[in-house]
Amino acid sequence: MLEITARKRTEEALRRSEEQYRGMFESMLEGFCIIEVLFDPDQRPVDYRFLEINPAFEMQTGLRNAQGKRMRELAPEHEAYWFDIYGEVALDGRTRAFCQRSEGAETAGTM
Repeated sequence: MLEITARKRTEEALRRSEEQYRGMFESMLEGFCIIEVLFDPDQRPVDYRFLEINPAFEMQTGLRNAQGKRMRELAPEHEAYWFDIYGEVALDGRTRAFCQRSEGAETAGTM
């Protein structure tokens, strides 16, 4: 019985934590997304898929309903250096700081 009670408390704490995270994520003023980098058979980054986005991301980028979609699907002319940067981070795990506009997404009419 103690094991069941402890498990229920743990599950409830996890649920509250997830709700807090979701609330913070949805209300952030900064655009935020989580992506999955897609590689070709030679481990070269060729695209990325949006796993999660927040409302500020949509407002700041103009990319609507991007969750679950690939960047090349949304903006076929997206610059290759984005795939390279994100691919490096995915492969080596080191953080990168940069500030760069995406002309390819803008010309695709998504920004």
